[in-house]
Amino acid sequence: SDLTKTDFKYDVVGFENIIQGVHKLSTGATAVNGTGLKKLLEATSADRASKLQTAIDSLTIATNKVFNSPIRYDQIILKNDSDSDVIAVKEMSHYWIKLSDALNATSQALGFGAIETQE
Repeated sequence: SDLTKTDFKYDVVGFENIIQGVHKLSTGATAVNGTGLKKLLEATSADRASKLQTAIDSLTIATNKVFNSPIRYDQIILKNDSDSDVIAVKEMSHYWIKLSDALNATSQALGFGAIETQE
């Protein structure tokens, strides 16, 4: 759709807000500040906090490459795998996985584990 790239961009913004503990309600508005995941994690593991920050920073850069392309997302994914826009999408996907890994490590470091369900 025409909004897919925008969805990607603002999904990342949402994760940035959670990690940093900062949220702006609108452009030019005063930020609402709180304790983000990174701050909580720093008390447990500075190394993991750094990895979490690196993961969101890398994802932000990769997502902005896709977002700033003049080509609509539905047209990008139809291109040849060697096309620079397709490579950017693959890179973005890679960094979503890296963020997921960092968030899983964060939850474990903060004492939260996976919940297993019985069927």
